[in-house]
Amino acid sequence: ETVMANANRPTKLTAFFAVWHADNFDQTIFYYQVPEYYTWNVTNKMWCRRKRGGQRIQLRDGTSVVHSTTIGRIYNVSPTADDLYYLRLLLVNVKGPRSFLHLKTFNGIASASFKDCCQRRGLLDNDDHLHSAMLEIKDTCNASCLRNLFVTIMTSCFPGNPLYLWSEFVNDMLEDDIYEARINANDHTLQITDEMRHSLLYKMNEAIINSGGRPLTEQGFVIPERYNRADNRGNIYIMRELQDREEETAIASTQIPMLNADQKEAFDAILRSLTTADDNLPTMFFIHAGAGTGKSFLLNTILAHVRSQGQIAIATASSGTASILLRKGRTAHSTFKIPLLITSSSTCSIARGN
Repeated sequence: ETVMANANRPTKLTAFFAVWHADNFDQTIFYYQVPEYYTWNVTNKMWCRRKRGGQRIQLRDGTSVVHSTTIGRIYNVSPTADDLYYLRLLLVNVKGPRSFLHLKTFNGIASASFKDCCQRRGLLDNDDHLHSAMLEIKDTCNASCLRNLFVTIMTSCFPGNPLYLWSEFVNDMLEDDIYEARINANDHTLQITDEMRHSLLYKMNEAIINSGGRPLTEQGFVIPERYNRADNRGNIYIMRELQDREEETAIASTQIPMLNADQKEAFDAILRSLTTADDNLPTMFFIHAGAGTGKSFLLNTILAHVRSQGQIAIATASSGTASILLRKGRTAHSTFKIPLLITSSSTCSIARGN
């Protein structure tokens, strides 16, 4: 109930959307300029025109505003944040937005997403330099190099229109595959098929995920259902947990025999709670021992064993120093997107589908 109540509470941005109902001046300024002309009323959750603290400026409609030297800032957003990044880009380039839909609208046409609107407004850098790079590789290197470059572009360069790059060069990236197919079939008339393109798209998606990039399915690509494995491999977060199974198996088989009696007792108890459907078994454990007695060794052995079975084991710790002691360990704040400054309305900013 608290979360729902806070979700309906006006934010500084949605309150700015509402200003235009009573004040047309806001249509002449960007969102980041609001603190120069307005103050935030904490009680009523609304923006009010400044009455003092700056230079009074006369407007054409006969009214006046007070302009202060207060600097407004909008939090930086990484391009990997997708919609948030493009929303921020629109906020710093569109004056007087009235709603999220208004931000998505350009020349009377509403776009499907903030990114699409940014492209239609010409706010995104064109991909000419990326297109030229791929064109050069296509003319001077083999198809494998071109595929590697595409993976690099998708993980590091944030192209504005990746679908265009794909459609332009997919056949070139399949050049070695179609050549081999023609040789094996002794038929030089064979042409590249949609099945080959779909197969390559799936492989590219795997390579991009393995390189730490976002899945292509989150960037406008459609991978046929038959290529999506039942273990949700298309999800980058699940993918990271399920990879390296052979290595985890080797670690588990090496370390389990090395556990001492106390460690083995804890290991068996924890594994029993994971594999036995018994509501009376504990599901939360606290391991307490002195420094250097093998707590991290035990935890890493448990993690390796669980992962070797094809299961997901998320290792988190309260600090960065503690997290590096665990295999694939991360801080709880990083894993669950816990905000650093906690308020009564704070929520974990985990994106849908993660």
